[in-house]
This record gives sequence, structure tokens and C-alpha cells, in this order.
Amino acid sequence: MKKTLGLILALAMVLTMSTGALATTVDKTKSSLSLEGTELTLIYADNHADGYPTVEASKVMAQEIYDKTNGRIGVAIYGNAVLGSENDAIEQLTYGGVQLVRASCASFAAYGNKLNVLCLPYLYESYDHYWNVLGSEIGDEMLLTCKDANIIGLCWYDGGARCFFTKEEITDLAGFKGKTIRMLGSLVDMMTAMGGNPSTMAMSEIYAAVQTGVVDGAENNWPSYYEQSLYEVAPYYMLDQHARLPEWVAINGDTWNALSADDQAIIKAAALNATEVEKQLWNEYESTSRDACIAGGAKEVTLSPEALAEIKQVAVTVYAKYAEFADLIASIQAMAK
Repeated sequence: MKKTLGLILALAMVLTMSTGALATTVDKTKSSLSLEGTELTLIYADNHADGYPTVEASKVMAQEIYDKTNGRIGVAIYGNAVLGSENDAIEQLTYGGVQLVRASCASFAAYGNKLNVLCLPYLYESYDHYWNVLGSEIGDEMLLTCKDANIIGLCWYDGGARCFFTKEEITDLAGFKGKTIRMLGSLVDMMTAMGGNPSTMAMSEIYAAVQTGVVDGAENNWPSYYEQSLYEVAPYYMLDQHARLPEWVAINGDTWNALSADDQAIIKAAALNATEVEKQLWNEYESTSRDACIAGGAKEVTLSPEALAEIKQVAVTVYAKYAEFADLIASIQAMAK
């Protein structure tokens, strides 16, 4: 155990020294939290920049950890994908190259197939249903899904409701036939079932791909739609809310196991408090992002009840792929009642 902790400390020291150089060349990628005098510096990776709800909430978490440990444990927050994409950061997390990562549940699912269940289309009846599930024993168990990959989930963050946005207006299931739509994770199968052609390109490539006709649209939440200025090329934003992909803050398993029980409790409590901060910040940012997109020319598309029901009926056929988790899916659905 001492050898493991020594390795973690050595990695942290190297990363702390190297990230000092990064901070001088990249604006708004590292938190302003003082790390002076810390015995252990945990490197935190996020692909969003300062101001984004996940980053700001994690700064609150970092401050609480620093204060509650009297400065023994610090968290150096690097956003804007400075330490790599979500997938890159998670890979580093498995071996301790970074100690903390915020990423989508869909990205972590590569290390625990069970997580794909939480990303299934039309799984949640409402915002309250979504958070009731994440705050239940089901949510607690899901945070340990990637334990064998040396990843321990600490808390959930809101990733918002995902909707389709397209270059041309689509108002029903038939409108997706033959269209190429960028999809994420388990949602790829949903688009195939709907008669479309799913694409899995990086988020940063969507703008140009829509502009040049490589894809006809994509799907994501209001903040991502706004941050990437996608309303400029795909102005029709369908209010279907087909999925809610929760997000994690996770810690490297070796790092976690090397901590004392008291320090584990402090970090866990700070993470849970950060969840509440992120939820509030997310709701505010989602609203302002929507307003900005509408001002920029986005047009909301409201489906008829019949059209939405038809899309949902086809989309949920992908549940059959996760038949081994049928009881879990049923338990989640039952929590809406």
C-alpha cells in the first residue's frame, strides 16, 4: 500500500510540475485554488472550460477538500480538454495518469457495459424521475460499475436532456429515414432502428460536417448546441428529449484505496455537495444557452403527441440488446410511478 501511494504521489508531483507550464500558455484551464503546502495533489480532467457547470461545481468540491483536510489534499483542475478528450482522460484514470475525471456515463460505459442502461432512450419519464434513480441504491451501485477497471465513481452530475438538431426540419419518424445523424454511445442503435444512418464523429467535427453535408444533424443538450454554435448550421432543434446521459466524477481506484477512511469520507462528502451545486448551475446555464440559441436563429420543433409516440415506440426496441439487465430496466421504470 505504501508503494502504491508513493507511486501516486510521484505521479501527482510530476503532473503538478508539468501543468505549471500549461497554465502559462493556456487561458482558463486551471482552477485558481491554491495548492501551496499540499501533501497530495489530485489532477482533475474535464473537456469543458471555465464557466461550464461541471467545472465550476468541481472547483467548489476542490475547495471543500482543501479546507477540510487543512490543505493536505489539493485538486488541480484542468478543463478545456487540455489533458485529452473524455476517452483519453478516462484511459489515463485507469492507471493513475490523472486522479479525477468528469465525463459522460456513456464514455465510462466502455469500462462497464451496465452503464449503458442509464443512457437508454426514453428511460426517464421526467427530470425528477432521473434524479430519483441516480439518488437511489441503483445510482450508488452504478458508481461502482467500473471498479474492476480501477475506476470509482464519486458522484453524479447533470448532463441535461438530449434532443435532435438538424439542417432541415424533421417533424416525425419518417423524416429520419436515410438521414445521417451524429449519435453517441448506446444511442447509435436508436438511430439505426429509426431508419437513419448514425455517425460517431467527435463533437468538434459536427459543425463542419453539417455545413458540408457529411451529416444532416446530431443530438445533444442546449449547452453543447450553444457552445459549438451548431444553431448556425443546424437550426431546427427538436424538443423530443430522447435521452438523459448522466455524468460522473470518478477517482482512480488505487488513489482511493490509498487514502485514509477519514479522507475518503471528506472527498465523498465534497463530491456529493458538488452534485447539488452542479444541478443548480446546470439549470441556469441550460436556460441561458437556450435563449442564446433562439436569439441566434434556432427554431424549436415541437412534435405532435402521435409523432413523439411513434418515435418512442421504435427507439425503445433497442432495450432488447440489454436483455441481461431487464430487471434493472424494469426497476428504473417503476420508479417513475
